[in-house]
Amino acid sequence: MLEQPYFTTGKGRTHNLKTGVDYFLDKKTTLGIAFTGTYLSREGIGKSTATWMNPAREKDSTVYTNSASDTKLQQAGINFNARHVFDADRELTVDADYIGYDIRSGQFFENKAAGSGGNAEASQGEIPSTLHILSAKADYSQKIGSLVWETGWKTSRVSTDNPARYTYRLPNNEWQEDLGKSNRFLYTENIHALYTNFITKAGKWDLQGGARYEYTGYKAHQLGNAITKDSSFNRNYGSIFPTVFITYKADSLNSFTLRAGRRIDRPGFQKLNPFVYIVNKYTFQQGNPYFRPQYTWNIELMHTFKGVFTTGISYNFIKDYFSQVFLSDTATGNIIYTEGNVGKMQNFGLTMSAQLSPAKWWSLSAQATLNHKRIEGVLWDTYKANITQLNLSMNNQFRFKKGWSAELSGFYLTRNQNDLQEVLDPTGQLSLGVSKQVLQNKGTIRFTLRDIFHSQTMAGWTHFQSVIEYFKLTRDTRVATIGFTWRFGKAMKAVKRSGSAADDEMNRVGTVN
Repeated sequence: MLEQPYFTTGKGRTHNLKTGVDYFLDKKTTLGIAFTGTYLSREGIGKSTATWMNPAREKDSTVYTNSASDTKLQQAGINFNARHVFDADRELTVDADYIGYDIRSGQFFENKAAGSGGNAEASQGEIPSTLHILSAKADYSQKIGSLVWETGWKTSRVSTDNPARYTYRLPNNEWQEDLGKSNRFLYTENIHALYTNFITKAGKWDLQGGARYEYTGYKAHQLGNAITKDSSFNRNYGSIFPTVFITYKADSLNSFTLRAGRRIDRPGFQKLNPFVYIVNKYTFQQGNPYFRPQYTWNIELMHTFKGVFTTGISYNFIKDYFSQVFLSDTATGNIIYTEGNVGKMQNFGLTMSAQLSPAKWWSLSAQATLNHKRIEGVLWDTYKANITQLNLSMNNQFRFKKGWSAELSGFYLTRNQNDLQEVLDPTGQLSLGVSKQVLQNKGTIRFTLRDIFHSQTMAGWTHFQSVIEYFKLTRDTRVATIGFTWRFGKAMKAVKRSGSAADDEMNRVGTVN
C-alpha cells in the first residue's frame, strides 16, 4: 500500500486585456474588431512523502520529494466580426478569430530515500508549448411567419507544438539528457460544422429543434530520438447532433420544459501530448495521444413555479467516458496516471433551485443537485463504480446605499466520484466580495476573497490493480483580488453577438500545470 500525503504552495499573477471597437457603417451594417491578451506567471513549491508498506501494513521504505515549478503563459488574439440586417426578418453575422498561445513551463524534482546517504536523485524538465487557433463562423436567421429559422457554418484549425526536454543529475553533479522522457509532439486538428435550427410558438407551447453535423480530422506526430521511436497517426470522423427544446406554460404559475439532445466533448489539447510530468520518484503523469471524444445523450424534464422555484429530473448516458486512468507497475513500484476513454457512464439527477428576494436590497439564489452515477469500464478487468452525491450552492447579492454592494457565495460537495478508480472526500468553500462605485458612478472598485476558511482541499482514495493509495492535495486556494473598472464616454447600445468563433477551442486549451 502506498500512502502519499502531498502539499504544495505557490504564488502567481495574471493580467488580462480585452478591448475592441464597433463601427456602424449604416443602420444595417456593423463592423467590429476586438483584441484580447493574457499574461500569467506562476511559481510553486511542493513537498510529498511516498511511504511503501508491506501486506502487514508495516513501513517498508519512504521517499521524500521536494519540487519547484514555474509557468509563464502569454496569449494574444484578434477578432473580426460583422453584422448585417437585411430587413426586420433577416440577419447575418460573421466572426473570425486568430489566437496564439506561448506557454513556458519548467519543473525541478529532488528525491531522497529516508536514512540513505549520498546525493539525492534529481531531475528537471523544460516543457514549452505553442498553440495557434484560426476559427471562423457565419450565422443566418430569418423569420417566416411565426417561425424563426437559423442556420450556420463554422470551421476551425488548431496546431500545437510541444517539445519536452528532461535532464537528470549524475553523481558528479553534472546533468545529462533523459531521452526516455524527452519528446516533441506535433498536433493539427480541423473541424467543420453545419447546423440548422427552428424556433416557433403555438399557443401555450414554445418549440425549438435542430441538428448539427460536425466533421473532424486530425494528425499527430511524435518525433523520436535515440531511445523513443518516431510515430504518427491520423483520424477522421463525423457525426450528427440533434437537439429539441419544448416548453408548455400551463397557467400563469406553472410551466414545464423538456430538453433532449446529443453532444460531443473533446479532450483538451495538452492532454493529448504524451510527455511525462513528474510528481515524485514513483509517480508520473502522462498525456494520451489516443484520447478520443466522448458522446452524451441527455434528457431533462423541469417544472417552474412562479418563475422562482424550479425542480428537474434528468438522465445522461455518456459513451467513451472521460476518466483519469491510474496504472501501477508491481515490478518497479511506479505509478502512472493518464486520461482516456474507459467505457460508459449513466447519471440520474434531481435538481431543485430557487431565485428569491428576501428584501429589496438582498437577492438570493440557491441550488441543490442530487446525482446517482454508474460508471463501467474495462482496464485490466471489468470495472464498475456506483455513487450517490449531493452538491449544494448558493449566491447572495447585497445592494446598499451610496454605491456599495457585496456578494457572499459558496458550495459544498459530499463524497463524490468523477473517475473510474478514484473517490474524493467532501469539500467546499465560501467566498466574499465588496464593491463601491466612485467618480460619479463611472468607476467601480472591487475587492474579492475566495475560499475564506481555506476549506477547498482535494483528498480521497485511488484504487489500483494491487494497490490502494490515499492522497491529500492542499493548496493555498485563498485568493484576494482588487480590481478597478472605468466606463468611458456615453453608454452605447450593445451590439448583438453570439460569441467568439474560437470559444470552444479556447476552452480546450485549459489551464497549465
